[in-house]
Amino acid sequence: LALLATSAAAETGLVFAVDTVEGDGWRADDISVSLTLNPDGRVSAALVVAALQVPDLAGPINGIGARCETLSVDAGSIRCSGIGLTPGSLPVALPDFDGALLYERDSGRLRWDLAAKPETGGSLRLRGSQLGDGWSIAIESEGLAIADLVSLTDLAALLDESRSGVAADGNEASLPANDDPAPAAELFGSLDLSAEASGSSDRFSVSFQGRADGAGGSNASGTRAADAVAF
Repeated sequence: LALLATSAAAETGLVFAVDTVEGDGWRADDISVSLTLNPDGRVSAALVVAALQVPDLAGPINGIGARCETLSVDAGSIRCSGIGLTPGSLPVALPDFDGALLYERDSGRLRWDLAAKPETGGSLRLRGSQLGDGWSIAIESEGLAIADLVSLTDLAALLDESRSGVAADGNEASLPANDDPAPAAELFGSLDLSAEASGSSDRFSVSFQGRADGAGGSNASGTRAADAVAF
């Protein structure tokens, strides 16, 4: 464990560097955690993980990062607001989120409420909580580009393939590098969606409603196409 203290422009910072942290089936390498005391009294935090290996993936995720503009700790809770996420080598573009994570120290419950406005337009909000093996999540979108939603579902499908170790084409599943993306279909249209899901080790439930307008798209060769679809 290396500890470095710096002071510049009336800011005081601490940087913690850890070579490796590992648990049951997972491993994180070259971890850096920084805490900064800002001139206005706020404490900011940032986390960078050079490589993360988890059981569901055949290969590591590289270059993961997260930031917390304001970190507050008291006797009952740990709260992080002003969230920023860097997906690293995950094959998905994440928008910038704003909101808060709250950890209740007495109960062990984790809550989150995050909102984003993707560059392509619309809005997206994610709310949820986890306590033990019980969890709940709610998703709300308004005018969200269908292309943004599909990129997230493609990631979910990739994670599911990686669990079985076999991709849709029969080859071993792994995370592709960002500099070698697969040809993507052109998608357009927007989606209003409201969905809630909850579960635990022995149950799962989901409810949703939504509406899409002006949806369509085509594959790279143009042999499959749709336009002005509403549902």
